[in-house]
Parts: sequence; C-alpha cells; structure tokens
Amino acid sequence: MKKNNINQEGSTSLVNNASGTAPALRGGSRQGFARRQRGSTMWSTLSITLMVGFIAFLAFHLIPVYLDHGIIRSSMQEIVNAHNFKQMSTKQIQSTIAKRMTIDNIRGFDKGAFTVVRGKKGTEKYIMIDYSQKIPLFSNVFALVEFKEEIRTSR
Repeated sequence: MKKNNINQEGSTSLVNNASGTAPALRGGSRQGFARRQRGSTMWSTLSITLMVGFIAFLAFHLIPVYLDHGIIRSSMQEIVNAHNFKQMSTKQIQSTIAKRMTIDNIRGFDKGAFTVVRGKKGTEKYIMIDYSQKIPLFSNVFALVEFKEEIRTSR
C-alpha cells in the first residue's frame, strides 16, 4: 500500500510502505545518464592518440628503408635491361652497381647483398638481391626488414 508522505520542505513523495524507499523513476536513472553522456572519455582519446603516434613513429623509421630498396631495385633493373648486360662480366656488373649506389646516395649497402646468377644453359642471366636492414627504434628494440628478390630482364 502506497501513501503520500510530506518531507521537511513540505513537498510530497510516494513511499512504499514495505521497504520505505521511493520507487524507481520511469526509465531508470542510469538510462537518463547514458542518454546525457556524449563524446569520448579522456582514456579512450589518450589510447587512440598513443596508437596513432606509435604507427606514425614506425612509419617514419620504416618508410626510408623501403624507399631505398625501391631505388636499389630500379637501379638494378636498369642494369639488367641494358643491351650489353649479357656480355658484362661479374666484376663489371659489380662496379656498375657500386657507381649507381653512389649516384643514388644509397649508403651502407653491402656489395655482397647481390649476386649475378647465370641460368642452366648460360642463356639467362639475372641479379639476385638478398639483404636485411636492422633499424633501431628505441633503446635495445630494433626492427628487422629483409629483402630477397630476383631482378630479371623485363623485355
């Protein structure tokens, strides 16, 4: 049985006789709070900012390595596509590649990272690139990027 009680301020409220508590408001107070809450919290904004920052940090360290590899690959492709590539000796090819790396400003490229491979019948000749680069990220944490591919004539 419900009855009206008068508060000290003189306003009336419904009180349940059995428990002495007021009944829950229609829709509940939590739903009203959820409807009013908008936007993201500080922690979600911070975590998203940290993730985006970490991805940008990795990109700034890794993109130059991939750009250098693209330059190396295109330089070697030009050498392989040269009209006199099949007649060139291994030493001539190595010196041509070394000159190209100097012109293209590629530093720290090991000359042993590529080998000149001849086909079984001696008719096919191509360059095999096989190297890795270790990029320091912070303290004793490194990223290792490995490249291995064959550069063949595109004609």
